[in-house]
This record gives sequence, C-alpha cells and structure tokens, in this order.
Amino acid sequence: MANKHTFKLLLVAFCIVLLSTSKQYAQATKPTIGLGSGMFTFYGDVSKGKKDNGATISRMAIDLHITQPITSYLDGSFFFLKGKVGANERSGIRNVNFLSDISIWGVKGSYNFDNFLPKDRYISPYVSLGIESIEFLSKTDLKDANDNVYHYWQDGTIRDIAENSENSGNAQRLQRDYTFESDVRNTNIDSLGKYKERSFGVPIGIGVRMKLTEQFSFDLGTSFHFTGTDFIDGITENSIGNRQGDKKNDNLLFTSFKLNYNINPTEPIDLTRPPLDPDDMLAGDEDADGVIDFYDLCPGTPELVEVNEDGCPLDTDLDGVPDYLDEEINTPEGLPVNKFGIALTDEDYLEMYARYSDTTSQGTGIYDTLYTVSYSEGADKVQKDNYMVKIGEFTGGLPQDVAEELLSIPDVNTWEENGTTYITVGNYDNIPDALKRQLELNRKGFVKSSLVQTSRAGVLTGVEPGDETTEYLAPTEITDPVDEVVYRVQIGAFRKRIRKQVFRDVPGVMMIPFDDGINRYVTGSYSTMQEAAKAKIDLMTKGYQNAFIVTFKNGKRISVSQAGAKLVDDIYSVNEAKKNSAPSSFMENGSVTFSVQIGAYRGEVPADILKTILTLENIQRERTKENLIRYFSGNFKSSAEAQAFRTELESKGIPNPSVIGRFKNSTITEQEAIELQK
Repeated sequence: MANKHTFKLLLVAFCIVLLSTSKQYAQATKPTIGLGSGMFTFYGDVSKGKKDNGATISRMAIDLHITQPITSYLDGSFFFLKGKVGANERSGIRNVNFLSDISIWGVKGSYNFDNFLPKDRYISPYVSLGIESIEFLSKTDLKDANDNVYHYWQDGTIRDIAENSENSGNAQRLQRDYTFESDVRNTNIDSLGKYKERSFGVPIGIGVRMKLTEQFSFDLGTSFHFTGTDFIDGITENSIGNRQGDKKNDNLLFTSFKLNYNINPTEPIDLTRPPLDPDDMLAGDEDADGVIDFYDLCPGTPELVEVNEDGCPLDTDLDGVPDYLDEEINTPEGLPVNKFGIALTDEDYLEMYARYSDTTSQGTGIYDTLYTVSYSEGADKVQKDNYMVKIGEFTGGLPQDVAEELLSIPDVNTWEENGTTYITVGNYDNIPDALKRQLELNRKGFVKSSLVQTSRAGVLTGVEPGDETTEYLAPTEITDPVDEVVYRVQIGAFRKRIRKQVFRDVPGVMMIPFDDGINRYVTGSYSTMQEAAKAKIDLMTKGYQNAFIVTFKNGKRISVSQAGAKLVDDIYSVNEAKKNSAPSSFMENGSVTFSVQIGAYRGEVPADILKTILTLENIQRERTKENLIRYFSGNFKSSAEAQAFRTELESKGIPNPSVIGRFKNSTITEQEAIELQK
C-alpha cells in the first residue's frame, strides 16, 4: 500500500500535468462549481457476487466539484465525495456485515471530445481519470440494543447463546437491530492490528454533460474507484476461518447527477490575440488602419477608410460590398447585390441568364457573372418563394423505367395540378442557385427545362418562358447521379390519387404515378440505410405500419442487399427488399374515420340550423383555410354508416350535409378516406 508521502507526490505530479497543458487558457477562464448527489456501491469480500450487494443496493452520497477549464476539450477538477457503503452476508457458511463512512478528495482530468464534436452542441460526452485520497471508518453490527451478542444457528435463527454451547437449550431468539455499533478495527476479530483507515485511489469515469443555459449545465455520470486497500469491509485474505477473503482490494462505484454553475462571463474572453513584442516585424501597421498587420484580415485598406476590429472596411448593410465602394449604402437585408452594392432584382438575373443562353458559344464570360453576386446573412429569412427547375410534365402515369430514374435523383420532387404531374429538381431560396442548377441540367441533356417557383401554398408558377411540350423527359437523359445509392421510404400505393396534403405529418412526401395505374407515395432521400431505417421507424410510430424502404442506383430500383446494407431484424424486416409496391392497406385500425359536415360559415350559424345542431351529440368544429368555421358530427368506421347519418340529418332539416373523412385529426375527402382504408 502506498504511504502518505507517495500519494502527495502523485497528486502534485498530476496537478502539474493538468495545469501545464494550457496555462494561457486556464488563466483566462474561471472555474465551474458543481454540486450533486449519487449512489455508492461496494465491491469487496462481503457479499461478493451476491444480490445483496448489487448495483441496486446502494447508499446515498454527495458530490462537490470545482472544475477549471484548461483547454476547450480538457478540464481539471478538485472533487470531494462523502457517503456510506455497506454490505450484509448471511449464509450457512458465514455471517458478516459492515457499514463504512467514506470521505474522498482528489483531482482528476476530464476530456470532452470538443476537438472532434460540433461547437454548438448541447450534449457533450466525457471521460475522466484522476487520483484521490480515501478515508473510511467501518463498523459492524455484532450486538442488539441490550448488548446481547448475535449467534447465528444452522436453522437460520439468531440466538443469544452459541449453538454448540452446553446450555444452548436456554438460548433466546434475537432480532438484528441493524445498528452498526462496533468499530471493525477495534474489535480486531481477525487479529489484523491497527491498520490504516485511509488509502489512495484511482477513479476512472464516463458521463455526459447537458447544457441548460450559458451558466448552468447538468451532468450524469459514473466512476469506478480502484482503491489501494482491502480493509474497508474488515475482511481480507488474512482473516480467520470462514471469514477469510481473497487477495483483491475493495473497490467503489459512484453513480451521480450534478448541477454545475459556470461563473465565467456569458461572453467568452478572446484568447486569439495575445500581445506581440513591439519589436516584432508583424507588430507594424502597413496600411495605417489601426490594426497591426499580424491581426489584419484586410491588409492594404485604402487610406482614411474606416475599418472594424479585424482591419476590414465597414459594411453597414452587410451586403458584402464595403461602404466606401457601396453605391446603395442601406440595401435591405437579404437582397443580393452587384459589385456596386446595388440590389439586384429577379429581372436582372433573368436578363443575365437570357444573355448567357444566347452567347455561350462565343464564351462571353457572362456565365461567371451569375456566381459573383453577394448575399447578406439574412437572405434565408427574406425569401418567401422557393425556386426549382422543371424537367418534365405528364398527364398520365410514368413508365416504370422513367419513374425509377426519377427516384434515383436525390432532390427530385413532383407537383400535381389539374390532373398534370410536374417533375422538378432542386429547391433553392434564390434565383442564382436555381439558374446554376438549370445550367448544369442543360449540359446533361435537359435542354427543355425551365425555371419555376413555388409559393408557401405549394402553387407552381413559371419564372421564365418554357417549352410547353409535355412528356419531353426520356430515361436516357437522366444521368444524375452516377453510382450513388438513394434510399427512400414508401408509405403507400393507391389506384386513386390522394392529395399530398393528407400526409401533412410526413415531411417531403412525393407522389409518382406509374403507368400501371398505381400512384406511389414516397418520402425522403437518404444516403445511408441507417438514415432510411430511422425514418421508417418514425413513420411507423405515426401509424404508417406498412411503410418500407426502397433503394435506387443508376436509375434502377435495386434490393437492399444489392445496396450493401446489412439486414437487422429489430430495424427492418429481412424480407424488406422483397416487398413489391402493390396497393396495400397501411394504416392502423381506426386511423381513418368518417363524419358528416353540417356546414361551414364565416359568421353566425343560421338560427334554424343552430337549433338542430344543439340537439346533436359530439358536435365538433374546425377552422378552414378560407377562415370559415366547419361544423361536423359523427365518428363512423365506414362510409356507409356516415351516409346513413347524412340522410338522417337531411330529414331533420339540415340542407346539403356531406360526408367527409377524418385522418389524424384533419379533414380529408370521403373518397380519400375510402382509398386509405383499402
């Protein structure tokens, strides 16, 4: 066992290693204070391997930490633990017990993987290693409250006289009071002498830290404390008779939760600019803008131009053009600008595109102009419409080879309007990016593509004149992408079309009409099977029990095994790849119901209709997109039942009631509900 001086030397060495890692970082930050609670579990000779001393039989402890950041990924901590450990063993072989007060103090280093993980994360795993001093005071329960010594008999009872005693016939039964009154070391049952009730230890831990606010965080962790002593439970390899233990030291497990308070200011101290020696040649300021050359991100700034702390000219409207060159100093946030800082309109981009289309063969360089515009940081907040490239439109179903080619393109989408299906590629919040994609598609053979935009209501409108010829998309033209596996999840297949809005709880639903008369509905575009499997599980929890994964490569549907994925039963079925996309019922029982709409009104309900409504049970209402209030009643499993109720309402004077479907607390048409139930 290491002596006290050895422990001190180890402790000093450990502190030196931690603090020398990054002295500058440690000096610039303040400690974090953590206070928590946890459970001590004992692993030693008493009750070893028995359920009486498992992880669930533990005792409370407190945990105090003072943590000093050393680098962004390494912390040094001083900690103090205070609690109790104990164990009871009762058998025909031996009967021993103990309860020990434990006090631990020490230091440790923690590594949080910050140099590998995203900086803006809210959850951080960590591992730790340290050195500590452990003090223990162990007691055992040998007597009851009346000072009667416990004698354990073979029949399982406790008596006040030994079983082999001459007067054992007069023995009285006792009950343990579980008061640990006898000091283990002082009783000296095994003649072990006055051993030291302290030791050094090595704690190894893992855990996770959850950020609550800039100042507070929450830790969940566990640490195993390897000790240098075998005396905590008072049982060792030198104990007498059946009390003898093994040669292994006693160890402790501490599982805890802890609340941390960061006393650092909310704004981090800038450590990136340590002072330079004035004689250093990089300490000069060549452009005389007040920022030394070593830190100047924009050297050579013209004379008298106002700069920021990085030495770059000011850009008040954040359009990417400095104020001294900006001819429109207050461009609204988010608008793209030209090299003079003047906001460009959609007409400007279309004009540039038109000029490029007419002059590409002469190599005028206009193509490059499309990609040199600047954007302010708020561009994504200002745009209200998204732009896409339309590559085809169809009034009927698509041949299977064409449909599979389309599903092989990760960012393809479909739009249905008045019986016509439009095929688009991409989804951009600005015209330049959409034009760039269109030019790429043009070079791949989609010469009849056109630029379209969609409003938030999902309505497609043309941005530029396009060729109105339908069905100009051919399988041989679709070559995007090559050798890339695309995973999708099919949620249903129907002979009659259903509006995509019905599946509003499923993101990115796309409908592909096949020429066999079946309309497939798929979602997602995933590059790995793990992502697709997670999406499928999410869909199943929403009620889409028959959702399954489909895989495409080089314009063809392939099996899951051909894609190189390993089939795992608890994620998706082994027969997943063998499923076809024939129409099937995929909803949970009861997910689709029928009701009867009484009417939809903008103002007050007519008095004669209101009188009838008040006589009905289970009246419900909802607001429509047209800002009307829809009133409906009934909850039926079949359309026939709802039709019977509609007839009943007509007989009561309700004019023109109609059957509607209800799906996931939303109204759909009767026909859509019937189709979903098939």
